[in-house]
Amino acid sequence: MSLVVLCLSSVTAFGADLPGKHPSIIEAPSPISSLPVASWSGFYAGVVAGTGRMSARDADLSPITNADGTPISKDLYRSGGAAGVEAGYALQSGALVYGVEADLALANLRGRQDAVGYVQTTPFAVGLEAKTNALGTLRGRVGYALDKLLVYGTGGVAFAHQRSSLTVADLSASPALSSTGYASGYAVGWTIGAGLEYAFADHFSGKVEYLYSDIGDRIRGEASSKGLQMFRVGTNYKF
Repeated sequence: MSLVVLCLSSVTAFGADLPGKHPSIIEAPSPISSLPVASWSGFYAGVVAGTGRMSARDADLSPITNADGTPISKDLYRSGGAAGVEAGYALQSGALVYGVEADLALANLRGRQDAVGYVQTTPFAVGLEAKTNALGTLRGRVGYALDKLLVYGTGGVAFAHQRSSLTVADLSASPALSSTGYASGYAVGWTIGAGLEYAFADHFSGKVEYLYSDIGDRIRGEASSKGLQMFRVGTNYKF
C-alpha cells in the first residue's frame, strides 16, 4: 500500500512539472498613434472682407492749369472697404497644396482731390472725385500645410470697376458757375499676395490675406496707378 501511494505521488509531481500546464503570457500590443491630419483637397467656397488703399499718380485736372500754363499734378488717394464671395479648388500632395481661387467683391474705396488753377487767365476751382465700386481676382495658389495650418502665396489677374467725376467752377462769376463730367469703366491688371489659413473645424477654415494689385486706373481715362493694397479676412466651407 505504501508503494502505491508513493507511485501516485511521483506521477502527480511529474505532471505538475509538464510545460503544458503553465498558463501562457500574452503581451499587449503597443499603442499606435493615429491622430487625424487635415486634408486641404477639394472644392471650397466662402466669404471675404477687408480694407484697402489705392492711389493714382498725376491725376488729370485739365483743363485747369497753373498760372504759367503748366499742368497741375496731384496724387489722388482712395481708401475704404470691400466684401464679397470667393470659391476655389485645391489639390494636396503630401504637405504641398496647390489650386485656383476666384473672388468678387463690392467695394467702397473713395477719394477726392481739389485744386485751384486757371483756364487761360480765368480762375477756376476743380474737384476730382473717384470711387472703386467692384473688385475681383482670378489667382493660382500654392502653399505648405502644417496639418491644420496652411501657409500660401498667390498671384494672378485682377480687375476693378471705377467711376470718377470732375467738377469745374468758374470763380470769376458771381455766383460761381460749375459743371460736372463723369467717366467710368473696367481696369484689368495683375495681383500678388500671401496668407495664412487655419482649419478650425471639419469643414470650416478661416484666413487672413494680403494682396497687392496693379490694375491701372480709369480716372477720366488718363491717370496711372500706384497700386491697390488690400488686407482681408475670410471664412471658407470645404465640401
